[in-house]
Amino acid sequence: MENAKNYVIIDSGFISFEKAWGWQIDLVEKRRREEIPNTLILCEHEPVYTIGRNFKEKAPDSLPFPVFRIERGGKITYHGPGQLVLYPIWKLQPKKILPFIRSIEQSLINLLALFDLKAEARKGETGVWVGRKKIASIGIAVKHWVAFHGAALNINPELSNFFFIQPCGYPPDTMTSLSQELGKKISIAEVKEKILQGKFQIDVESPL
Repeated sequence: MENAKNYVIIDSGFISFEKAWGWQIDLVEKRRREEIPNTLILCEHEPVYTIGRNFKEKAPDSLPFPVFRIERGGKITYHGPGQLVLYPIWKLQPKKILPFIRSIEQSLINLLALFDLKAEARKGETGVWVGRKKIASIGIAVKHWVAFHGAALNINPELSNFFFIQPCGYPPDTMTSLSQELGKKISIAEVKEKILQGKFQIDVESPL
């Protein structure tokens, strides 16, 4: 556990999605009661697919990994090794949900810039893009004005696992990764190091 500018970071390494999900529910209640500060969990999951509130269809048949239908926004996506998942447990003010999402996007864009990769947000969409390719997906839930779930940043995952679904409603070849865009292997540890140095700052008060 490390302290950044205005939150606590917990690097949990590999953790099952199901365990992380239950942990978040517990932390949301603690944050609501002011027992903990804003907290950012960093982790990787074993391969799973998760389905958000905006996905109304039945999950595709014969998916190779477990499927979880959860309370976050968004549609269906893949999580797995080589993907850095960030779960901010964040107390919000009313009407600050969209600025919170936009701040996460900008924080990821700033993080990728440290690796000399130019990324951007798209108007009317959620996530972070490199040209026509999507490198990070975002889906949050809010309970008692505490946000949870969060962002998945592709560092060096097996991108072929996206081809069993329409990730976030897009063709599967839309997804890319930091390593693929740079043409060289970037490790999760390298990206985590930047975050642990305080290079990931959520600021919902900034004009976005």
